Amino acid sequence: MFVQSSPEVHDVIVIGSGAAGGMAAWNLAVNHGARVLMLDAGTRFRREDFWTHVKPWQWRERIEKGMSPPKIQLDNKEQPYSWKEPNKFDLIRVWGRGGKTNPTFPF
Repeated sequence: MFVQSSPEVHDVIVIGSGAAGGMAAWNLAVNHGARVLMLDAGTRFRREDFWTHVKPWQWRERIEKGMSPPKIQLDNKEQPYSWKEPNKFDLIRVWGRGGKTNPTFPF
């Protein structure tokens, strides 16, 4: 006899584990009992390499040691965006996981 198991079924799929996606997933899972699948992209940030959250003197110390911050921003030539004049803005997008908005989920 051949038994085929069915694929796992989720009630909700959340794309992105940033502040909004993380809270949406948590709220749906914890407060509403939803089965949530969270998808995210990029490599995991190691806390010690995440320069945007170091103290100013730590930044200077790292530069003096010859270190440089890791490239975490998307290249606008690879990932272009558009705007209408005169409303040009600098769009900074990060491709990675593990920033300070990522809680440890119990699910």
